[in-house]
Amino acid sequence: MSTGTGRAAAARAVRADRFMERANDAEEVHRAIAEHVAQLSDTEEDSMFSQVRER
Repeated sequence: MSTGTGRAAAARAVRADRFMERANDAEEVHRAIAEHVAQLSDTEEDSMFSQVRER
């Protein structure tokens, strides 16, 4: 493998790692939102979704 090919592979690996970090962060945010919504009353949930739809 040439040096250029090795660098390209290393750069792809770094991008893949960053992508997975963002995907894991997104999963954590999704989980936290789902847990929060599960604790809301029906009225609070309706209000929240109405506000989201308005934006």
